[in-house]
Amino acid sequence: MDQTLINEFWAPEYAPPSPYAPDPDVVTWRHVEGLHVVLEVYRGADSFHRFRYRAWVAWRDAGGTARAHSWHFIGPDEGIITDDLEAACATATLQAVRRGLVLEPEWHAA
Repeated sequence: MDQTLINEFWAPEYAPPSPYAPDPDVVTWRHVEGLHVVLEVYRGADSFHRFRYRAWVAWRDAGGTARAHSWHFIGPDEGIITDDLEAACATATLQAVRRGLVLEPEWHAA
């Protein structure tokens, strides 16, 4: 598990009950192998492309007991704002690889 993205406190206790479904602003996405994490490239309200992670996480109380699970957005370490979709995808991929994440080979179109 990538400790820089999902720490033990957020580690889910079970898989999502339904498959990942992108929000309307998502242009393309890739699954992270071995985790319930998706790398998304999305279009902001200003029509520029950005990227983020969406992860299935556990929400725990102070004692560490999981009280709920849900999809949660996690921002990138270094973002990009561009009108070039290829540049957004390349930057997102590079950052994920730097974090030690293994991505599925293909991007999926929304």
